[in-house]
Amino acid sequence: MFRSRKVLHCLSVLIAASAIGCAQNLATVSGVVTDPAGAVVPQANITATNNETKVRTETVTNKAGLYNIQNLPIGIYSVTVEHPGFSKYLRPEVTLTTGEVLGLNVQLALGATGQTVTVNSEPPPLETRTSD
Repeated sequence: MFRSRKVLHCLSVLIAASAIGCAQNLATVSGVVTDPAGAVVPQANITATNNETKVRTETVTNKAGLYNIQNLPIGIYSVTVEHPGFSKYLRPEVTLTTGEVLGLNVQLALGATGQTVTVNSEPPPLETRTSD
């Protein structure tokens, strides 16, 4: 009985340590999508593509224009936002670090769906979602 408790305890510690280790190599991108007048844009398509692996993670904004992409492996991503009636927004190099919760608010420009607005000179996003 004592031996099985000890083994169970060791397994629990190993599983917990493994879960913590995995969570540390993940990041989150979240924000709000608005139009030029500042009104929220629901149902906008958000895509985060890992520049190295080309793995895509997609979501849509909710009724309040909010989006949240969790569990992204650390790395450099291209983030796109698309919605009919607006130009496509492209941020080609968003660097995500361990445990980061990156706030990336996007203001879409009016235009044809085939147009793309690439944002390169924007200052780095601020860490506004944690106390770090």
